[in-house]
Amino acid sequence: MKNPYVYLRELCGMSQKGFAAKHGFGKMTMVYLESGMYTRVSDRQNEALGRECYEKGVDAKKILVEEYGVGSLNEAYLGWRVQER
Repeated sequence: MKNPYVYLRELCGMSQKGFAAKHGFGKMTMVYLESGMYTRVSDRQNEALGRECYEKGVDAKKILVEEYGVGSLNEAYLGWRVQER
């Protein structure tokens, strides 16, 4: 299973570098988030991905329910971290 943050970002057609630049995140923030080193997705990170999904027409809620069986990004991220470790 893929990190839900990475999966949704990629569905939006954004590279890690491009996403970080557009939304004002540092490189290491993205590396830590996408490698699972953070215990949760921050509100700011969640909102940035939500805006990107909205702009690109990606139904994040539907994808999280269908692919991860949960209704929120943090639930999906936590489940992914537990499964991957």
